[in-house]
Amino acid sequence: EIMMDVGGGNLVPVGSLTYTRAGAASGTGATPAMPAMNDPAAMKEMEKMMERLATPGEQHRWLAKANGGWRVTGHFLEPDGTKSMVCGTACFRMVQGGRWQEQTLTATMKGKRFEGRGMTGYDNAKQRFENTWFDTMSTSHAPAYGQRSADGKTLTLTGEWEMPGGMKLPFKYVPTYVDARRMTFQMYMTVEGQEMLMGEIAYTR
Repeated sequence: EIMMDVGGGNLVPVGSLTYTRAGAASGTGATPAMPAMNDPAAMKEMEKMMERLATPGEQHRWLAKANGGWRVTGHFLEPDGTKSMVCGTACFRMVQGGRWQEQTLTATMKGKRFEGRGMTGYDNAKQRFENTWFDTMSTSHAPAYGQRSADGKTLTLTGEWEMPGGMKLPFKYVPTYVDARRMTFQMYMTVEGQEMLMGEIAYTR
């Protein structure tokens, strides 16, 4: 039972949780059980573990290297094979106490103002980078997940765009941190099993 102190040391119940232990299934072993609420030592260890998982680490510090303003130039491939040029600016900053990288992009594409915003973080529990992007060309967002390369320069993120009618198109984002003044971004899309480069962006400062 979950209690809340309403003042003067008076506790009132505000909720309850029921824990059940899952048995072994198909040889995979038992599901780890949450510590009992009446086991102070176990609850303390759980608290310490959650605190460790919530602490920004080396991967978050790597993301923070992009902090600041950038000039943006590049293009995206149109269905007819032509290229739509992109020119604008982007700003990166770490938010949520250094846990997430926020990118705000403002550019001109096809003669119109384009605005986009992305959030990239590293999930310490799942041991993976996570990203979502949303912009003025759509009312949906596209989550993506991935890992950093062994040389520590390239991040590869994959996901799926949900298209009208239920069709799903796999995509891949590949940002590369060349050095303190240069970054690149490539976007790929897979259609009928064939991966195609759909866009390239250069960031400079």
